[in-house]
Amino acid sequence: MAYCSHCQRPFPNAKAWEQHISNSSRHHICYNCNHHPDFYNEDELDEHLETEHHICVPCDRTFDDSYQLIRHDEAVHYICRLCRKHCESRSNLKNVSFHHPHAAKKVECFGCNQIFVTYSAMVLPVQTQPQSVADVAV
Repeated sequence: MAYCSHCQRPFPNAKAWEQHISNSSRHHICYNCNHHPDFYNEDELDEHLETEHHICVPCDRTFDDSYQLIRHDEAVHYICRLCRKHCESRSNLKNVSFHHPHAAKKVECFGCNQIFVTYSAMVLPVQTQPQSVADVAV
């Protein structure tokens, strides 16, 4: 006799149990690797598909590695690669990415040698300085 521990329900044989697993909406199964036990909910299955199989769930597209999936998420779905926040547009994504304190800093100020995330972030403090300081730095 087979038993479904997830549903707490017995089945007369293994074939009936397998049919139950395949047809029940309470079971969330990875058909790529037959992960056992099955996942508690669809979110857990989606996370497994993304992390273990590099699958974009909304697109149903598979990538070779996690880096390619992250780049796809960023370009197509506007998901921040640092915090995984979903944004409504590319400009919102740039704004979210810009405000991460651990974002890579790249631009060195030619006046004070301080490092900034972007060129515009470097120029903003210069523009707000008194005129004499702004003239020297620019």
